[in-house]
Formats: sequence, C-alpha cells, structure tokens
Amino acid sequence: MWGKVIFTEKPRDNVENIFDRTSEISMIKKVLDTGDWLAILGPRMIGKTSMAKAILNEYKNDYNTLYIDLTGIKNSGDAINKIFNNMPKNLIDRFKDDFEIRGINIMGNSIKLNKKINNTDVMESLFNLLSRKKTMIVLDEFQELSFGINHFINMLHNIMMENKNIVFIFTGSSIGLMKTLLEQKGKNPLAGRNPVKVVLEPWDRQTAVDYLKSGLINCNANINETEINEAINEIGTITGWLNFYGRRRCIYNHNDALNESLDEAVKVARYELNNIINKSAWKRKALKMMAFGSGYNEILSKTKVSTSTLANFLHRLEKLYLIKNDNRTYYIVDNIYRKAIK
Repeated sequence: MWGKVIFTEKPRDNVENIFDRTSEISMIKKVLDTGDWLAILGPRMIGKTSMAKAILNEYKNDYNTLYIDLTGIKNSGDAINKIFNNMPKNLIDRFKDDFEIRGINIMGNSIKLNKKINNTDVMESLFNLLSRKKTMIVLDEFQELSFGINHFINMLHNIMMENKNIVFIFTGSSIGLMKTLLEQKGKNPLAGRNPVKVVLEPWDRQTAVDYLKSGLINCNANINETEINEAINEIGTITGWLNFYGRRRCIYNHNDALNESLDEAVKVARYELNNIINKSAWKRKALKMMAFGSGYNEILSKTKVSTSTLANFLHRLEKLYLIKNDNRTYYIVDNIYRKAIK
C-alpha cells in the first residue's frame, strides 16, 4: 500500500499520490510498455482521471502527452476544438502550415474548420501530425462520445494500421460506447488490437479506513475511529466520495463534514440516475427495489415489463457498474446511489 493522501478537488497527476493502486499501476505500465492501447474503467468517482493523468506524467519524458476530456462533446467539431486546445503551443506553432493544409485555420486561440473537408479526416490528420514523435493521448470519459462512433472507430483503425508511434488511453465509467471499442470481433475495425482493459474497483473497508486516516494526518485533523467508521458506513469505499468527506473534515467537525459531503455526493448521483431513468416510472421502481437487493422475478412482477426489456435494463446497469448480480439477486453497489434513489 502506498501513495500520499492529500484531500483535494483536483485530480492527482503523480503516481506517488495515487493511494493503494500498486497492482493496477504495474499492470498499466506493462500494457503501455508493449505499445498496446489501454482502457481504464470503473464506477464514477473511482479515480480514473487521476490515474490517467498520473500515468501521462510518468511517460512525459519519452512521449508527447495529451489529455482530452470528452465531457460535453456534441459533435466532431467540438472534439477537434478540444484536441487543438489541449495541444502544447510549441506543437501548434510547429505544425501551423500542416494544419492549414488539412483544413484547420488558426485564428488566435481558436480554429476555423474548412466545411469542405470531413471532420473525421481532420481529426485523423491531427493525430497523425502528433505522432511524428511518440505520443500518448488520454481520451477521458469516452462514453460521452455520442456522435458518429462508427466513423471514430474507423479513424482509430486507420491510425492503428498506419502509425505505431501513437498510444491511446481511454477512460470511461460505463461500457455503453466503450463496448463498441472493447468488443470488436471478426472484421470489425479494431480486431486484433482491442484496448487492454484495467478496471479500478472500490476499496475494501480497511483500505478506505487507511485512506481517510492518512489524509487526516496530513491535514492535522483529529482522528477518531468511531467517526471514520460512521463516515464509511454512510459514504462507502469509493475514492471520490471519501475525498469529498476528507476535504471537509480537514476544515469542519465530523458531523458537518459528513452531512455536507452526503448532500453533495447524493446530488451528483441523483443527477446521473435521473438521466438513466429518463422519467420512466418502472425504471425508478426497479432501482428502488435494488437499493438493498431484490430478486429478478420480484422485479419483473412489480415493474410489469417484458423479460427482454428488464434484462436489457439490468444488463445496462451492470455495465455502468451500478449494480451487481448475486445469483439473480440484484443490488446497487454504492451507498451514495442507494441514498440517491430513495
């Protein structure tokens, strides 16, 4: 177990500050050192962005590194702007003429795309320019990429076949669109070079206790075993939720820190659940039943939907890391999501 704990709102950007993920970091390095592409998966708030940024920092001396947050991307033009805005200025200056040839006109700190050139081709050209030197690119929250996924996969295929200098790291809290990337078969574009999957799992209870203790020591807060146990009972063992509590406990007393942390975390979870439920009464009922565990037949009987409809919904929730199936008894894994669905 290692990694210095400092409670902060910002993602960690150094592996020395990643707590108790030694085996995952070792696996990731092995994958990247072989030149394979990587997918870092896990529930929301588990620390995927921190892991990705820390890994980029580890390889910055040997690679051009680029971090692109795909949150809120609506179309390929948005994606191109994100890529451009995250490129180091020295690369932009170096490739200015190449950009213009490829349909990108630089206008100060923004760009204008040539409407006569396909945006996916422009994006592919951008990545190929970057790969003139060994380049490692993180595409964070890949499931947000809701436009033209097939064109995007084709683009990745072309890069994979033509360019050995570029390595992609994908992160996602669902396998909705990640499934398209991870389960290529037969003649599909990425067959033979699917990203290697590394899943960040919630900690066990003792690791969560050690995490909180370590962080509280570093901010000179009082450590009380009863308070720590209550916090974990309420919040669970997902890194991000514990960090919510830790940041506040470094400033406030335990009760105020816990209450404020729970309020903030539940708001985040409720927003995501509402997007999944999408005003469907039967989905809300099913999730409430799964808050503390419910059998498949019971859920089917109460929701009155078809077996295929329910099966598809449960499968989606499993792929989102929201529920687990224990011998056809389904339950929500995360304490915060259980509170949010009440």
